[in-house]
Amino acid sequence: MNLALIQESHLSSLARVAADDRIAQTSGVPLNCSEDDARQWMNTSLVPASQEMHYVLLVEGKPAGCCILKKIDWQQREAELSYGSVLNTGGRGWVPGQPG
Repeated sequence: MNLALIQESHLSSLARVAADDRIAQTSGVPLNCSEDDARQWMNTSLVPASQEMHYVLLVEGKPAGCCILKKIDWQQREAELSYGSVLNTGGRGWVPGQPG
């Protein structure tokens, strides 16, 4: 498993993974997450000294979840960590991290 800053090439796969209704129930991900939602995450992550940084968990080069640093305090070097990943069930489930 690798961790990469969210990129344009991740958006459609990440939106497909995040569109699972169970994710919206336990996180800040919108119900029926779209590629445009994922693009907003990417755009937020690319702003210098952003309050949020979105990363993609890659398994064999394919997005399998995400990791988000939220409420980043660059001076104190602190942030909240939120994450989720697809279970080893061929994409039929989601392991929620701390609710977003």
